[in-house]
Amino acid sequence: MKKHETSCNGKRRYRCLNQDCLYVTFSQSLDYPGRRREVKQQIVEMTLNGSGVRDISRVVQVSTATVIRELKKAPQLQTVNQRLLRQIQPEQIEVVIEQVEVGEETTVVESELDEM
Repeated sequence: MKKHETSCNGKRRYRCLNQDCLYVTFSQSLDYPGRRREVKQQIVEMTLNGSGVRDISRVVQVSTATVIRELKKAPQLQTVNQRLLRQIQPEQIEVVIEQVEVGEETTVVESELDEM
């Protein structure tokens, strides 16, 4: 590689002398934090911990589009124990629903239950 001018924002650019290289010119500094390996790893980890796209975007200071694009690259993400799901039979699962006595004024009209 050799030095090759500067970009419009004043960053030093370099020219790749390898003919097989995909990039003719490039910069050695990563200005946008969404391009750093640590930030990409943090996006994946926060997703597995249940954080939403907007929350992740705010914490790591990248756009929501960057977060979504990074998550689409990682289809191996699984928030549930897949090995357990393959072994367990639906008949083995026991669900217990109990009414909690809070007071006479408290009435529950409906509730929701998910797989977690």
